[in-house]
Amino acid sequence: MRKVLIVFLIFIMLSPLSSCFDKLGVDKFVKESKDNSSVSNQASESSIPDQSIQETAQEQESERLNQTETTQSQDTSHKTDPTTSQHDPVDPNQSDDSQHIYYDRLVTIFTDPESEEFRQLENSGKPIQFLENNLNHDLAKPIRFRIEADEATVRLEYGDFSVNMMHFHPIMEVFSVQGNVGDLFEFDGFITESIPNFKLIATLGDFYSDWDFLYNGKEEEKVVIMPVEIWQPEPLTEDHSFMNICRAIAMTQLSYDTSHYVFGADTGSGYFYETDHYYWLCLSEAVGLYNMDYYQNDINTKYDPISMEEWLFDAFIDTIYWNLRNDLPAPDDYLVTYTPERHEKYDVLPVYNYLTENVRLDVFTIYEIEPGIWEVEYWANDLDHGFSAHYRINLQSLYYPDGNNPFSYMVTGLERLEIVLPQDQP
Repeated sequence: MRKVLIVFLIFIMLSPLSSCFDKLGVDKFVKESKDNSSVSNQASESSIPDQSIQETAQEQESERLNQTETTQSQDTSHKTDPTTSQHDPVDPNQSDDSQHIYYDRLVTIFTDPESEEFRQLENSGKPIQFLENNLNHDLAKPIRFRIEADEATVRLEYGDFSVNMMHFHPIMEVFSVQGNVGDLFEFDGFITESIPNFKLIATLGDFYSDWDFLYNGKEEEKVVIMPVEIWQPEPLTEDHSFMNICRAIAMTQLSYDTSHYVFGADTGSGYFYETDHYYWLCLSEAVGLYNMDYYQNDINTKYDPISMEEWLFDAFIDTIYWNLRNDLPAPDDYLVTYTPERHEKYDVLPVYNYLTENVRLDVFTIYEIEPGIWEVEYWANDLDHGFSAHYRINLQSLYYPDGNNPFSYMVTGLERLEIVLPQDQP
């Protein structure tokens, strides 16, 4: 009986605690359920977009699809037959605020009258305008071209081609015409396999492209696409061909200064172009360096004079002697000989003092002061006599399409910065 009473009392004491634990567990479950339900409702509400947002997304997707279709259409159009004009101006940077328009071509040329591309031009719906070429060859044949940019100008020039300078010099303009996209023209021309006498040039602002009437090894090619270039000042590097002019100037000034400062010549402390002999010596150095690869194989051999057309000779003078264009000395008949009976040609005896072992020219700096304006500085050393000098040569870029000058620059100044006499050498 006593044991039964004790068990009954223990049961009575534990019952309230059990109910408390049950209540706490139920409350906790209910609270967590409510929290989870709230989070679920919030997530559900945030996953349902507003009607306006849905419409905006649909509009953006529709616009994207339209742009994709347009791009695909443009890509396809550029792969069409070359007889169809489709080269509208495009912006390579795809920038809405860009002010620069880029043209992938200005003109397309059709050279084979028997080709399908040539004949299809007659079905383009555009009239073919004929341009007169009174200087054509006996073997000339019809050549057609189509303008690919509005207001582009195309001209045909007749002239001489200098193999040594790889430069076409225009003598006269045969015709010039301006047109718009799709305009067609025809003229008679002869495409040579040797030295071209004609050049077709297309221009539009700073855009420029040209084609020499010369087969390029792809004689089966019936359509010529002239690459487009945008003129800008050409960068000057130590291996640039115009450095031959700079070397000739530094070398000649070193010879001039050595004669005065070492041997006491009465030339004074001026500059080489003030004396006729050094004037022609610099020109001879420059011509020799530019033609070195074409006229000699061994620096120790004797060289024959280099025959030059008058226009090329004048180009050397205009490029080197920026301050003496109207005050030129007469040829000395040793380094330079003028023979008007030979189609007004000059014979220039090349001099290669720069290549001798007793002279060293070290480029001190090549610096662009501003676009198209450069400074070149040399340390020139006469090793035989222990004389050194520091020179600065000023240059200016020439406009690219200028056919009268084969050089990229012209000299605008020469300055002696420092001299080191033999007794002052370390």
